[in-house]
Amino acid sequence: MSRRALGLVLGAAAAALVFWLWPRGPKDPEAEIRKLIAGIVAGAEGRDVGPLADAMAEDFRGPQGATRQDVKQIVAFQVLRNQENVAIFNPSLEVKLNGPELAEIEGTFLFARTKAKSAAELQPEMVASAYRITASLDKRDGEWKFTRATYAPVSWP
Repeated sequence: MSRRALGLVLGAAAAALVFWLWPRGPKDPEAEIRKLIAGIVAGAEGRDVGPLADAMAEDFRGPQGATRQDVKQIVAFQVLRNQENVAIFNPSLEVKLNGPELAEIEGTFLFARTKAKSAAELQPEMVASAYRITASLDKRDGEWKFTRATYAPVSWP
């Protein structure tokens, strides 16, 4: 290999390394929270409550003092109770940042047994239950964690 070719290869490798290791700017907290919720929904639709459990802080408290384990069991029951398709839709979600490491969410979540791919495809009879969920999140060790949550049944549409 000629010196020139070797120089080009080493230069390209150095440029790639600098690009790969270059520090990225701060991430958008709202986008991080929306991505977290999308991962929880995808996990539940795949009958996996792991993403939900991972997103809850150890000291999480839900309605009537429900613990992280209580919520995990309730959701597991909902998504595992039979072999039908489970679809969860979130037609509305508001994210409010209360600082760089504090946030609140409020949204409507529809639980359906259907193969529909969007809330627009749903008929009211397809929706098994609908809830308005309000929650608080803290950023801990670089990750958003749910610390509190409440929910209330809502009618849909």
